[in-house]
Amino acid sequence: MSTENRFLPELLSFLDSLPEPHILCDCDYRINTFPIVVPPLRERVSDIPLLVESLLGRVAPERRLRVPAAAMRALCRYALPGNVGELRNVLERAGLPGCRHP
Repeated sequence: MSTENRFLPELLSFLDSLPEPHILCDCDYRINTFPIVVPPLRERVSDIPLLVESLLGRVAPERRLRVPAAAMRALCRYALPGNVGELRNVLERAGLPGCRHP
């Protein structure tokens, strides 16, 4: 479960009004029973080219962008502090200079 900060006061108020707050503890227990560990992208460099291709298709599907080999090598060397979301942010913020349109 996740929430945006702007709804946090309402959420806390709602949780305080619940007659049995221990239900939330049970929910947390159930969610944490099967951990899924996904290593960061810097440990899965071979995934980056496929992810870049997929993300470009989602970010700008009408433009059919491609990343030049030199830019792809730079992305693979970059120690992304996050995961796929960070890679998407890097692609969006970069404005994809040097990309070729077919």
